[in-house]
Amino acid sequence: MVITNQSVKEKSKALTARVVGIASVDRWKEAPVTVQPETVLPGAKSVIVFGVPIPRGMVETIPGHLWSREHGHLMGGKVDEISTELAYWLEDEGFKSCPIGGLSMPKDVYYTISKALGGVPYDDFEFYKPGGIALNMAGAAAGIGTLGKSGNLLVPKYGPNIILG
Repeated sequence: MVITNQSVKEKSKALTARVVGIASVDRWKEAPVTVQPETVLPGAKSVIVFGVPIPRGMVETIPGHLWSREHGHLMGGKVDEISTELAYWLEDEGFKSCPIGGLSMPKDVYYTISKALGGVPYDDFEFYKPGGIALNMAGAAAGIGTLGKSGNLLVPKYGPNIILG
């Protein structure tokens, strides 16, 4: 099978993604090497970004303390599942793939938060190795939305209420 942008979009939507975009790694030429797609997956040619919207009812009705839990467990898990299944499909078709989950956090951010909360059980250098993609910026590069002043990706139909993978 020949993999095209259209077939990737169709497969992603069949896996229940609502928006999908694809960007060439050339879009990251001017970015620091630590966040370039080829640092994550050497030889990468494209970055596929998709989004799963947070249901309006979750945004409007669930109290804040429950919302964050459900947001992470339900929506993050859904995006992780789509990322993994899409990666399996691409690899079955002969393309290396590296899924990045919807709630993944760059190592340096995790380190900073953990340090502020009392430290981590790992050496500092473990958290400053390169390799991470800002999914909000990748979504903008792939054309599924624009970056808002907050840094969130704003998607025409869903606004900022979307989890990316």
